[in-house]
Amino acid sequence: MGFKQPELAEHLIKILTDYRFDELAPTSFYAKALELMKKFKVTFYDAAYHAIALNQNGMFVTADTDYFRKTSKARHVLALRDYNPGQFM
Repeated sequence: MGFKQPELAEHLIKILTDYRFDELAPTSFYAKALELMKKFKVTFYDAAYHAIALNQNGMFVTADTDYFRKTSKARHVLALRDYNPGQFM
């Protein structure tokens, strides 16, 4: 975020740190992450965050335009360039 969207970085980090996420067991999302990897030819690292968003009915906001392009049909993923700060309040 700091490199690709420096004007939004502080705001986005504040939003993230204000959340009080419950810790998820890896078994709750790893199968979905593996499915995303296979289907869209992406890394487990990115797919894991996306899988959590899918399982929690959330949104994975990514600065990785290639990942977004490949996986946008899976839903629950948003390109950082399209992020609207008031969108998820």
